[in-house]
Amino acid sequence: MRPKENYDEFSTKFAHFAEDNGFHTAHMQPLPIKFNIYYHLLDDIWTKYSEGSRLIYGVNLPSRLNSCDKMPEPIIVATYMAPPDDDGQHPNKNLSQNDVVDILKQNGIADYYSYSAMHRIYGVCRVFFKKAYEYAYPRGVIIAKTSFSVGIDCNRKIYFTDEFLTPNTTLFWDAGDFYYGEYPKPLTEHAKLLKALF
Repeated sequence: MRPKENYDEFSTKFAHFAEDNGFHTAHMQPLPIKFNIYYHLLDDIWTKYSEGSRLIYGVNLPSRLNSCDKMPEPIIVATYMAPPDDDGQHPNKNLSQNDVVDILKQNGIADYYSYSAMHRIYGVCRVFFKKAYEYAYPRGVIIAKTSFSVGIDCNRKIYFTDEFLTPNTTLFWDAGDFYYGEYPKPLTEHAKLLKALF
């Protein structure tokens, strides 16, 4: 099956889209990193903001925002997916961009390319998320946050892997139930999501 032409932004082939309903597949070595992307003030970001921080994970936020408000730009929080502990839990640790670079190096990305690869991953995650948000919002669905996983193939190229914008990895809200400063009920019904978005 011949892959369709890639998006211009993704010149390093982060993703291939195949014709009809098929996908280009390949064996990947998953990286132990989740790239969590927020467009609304939630979780650890809201905690930092409510304690007075305005520069959060590299993004300057304005004053007078409330919990769950939309932020001017998406914020990406990379987390390390640690091996399970004795209780079977996967303790996560937030990573700086330098930490991400170190993990890329440990997984075979050349030193001279590792910083460029890190910035490309963050940039492509942000582009994909904003495009999805702009598609969903006019259809009555808010994508408050999601997480992306990436992997490396045998040629050391980086791809998105695993689930992509599914209810398992994404917090969807019904735009009709959203009021600034209030946490809406998550929209988890697949049928309702499909009806709204397609």
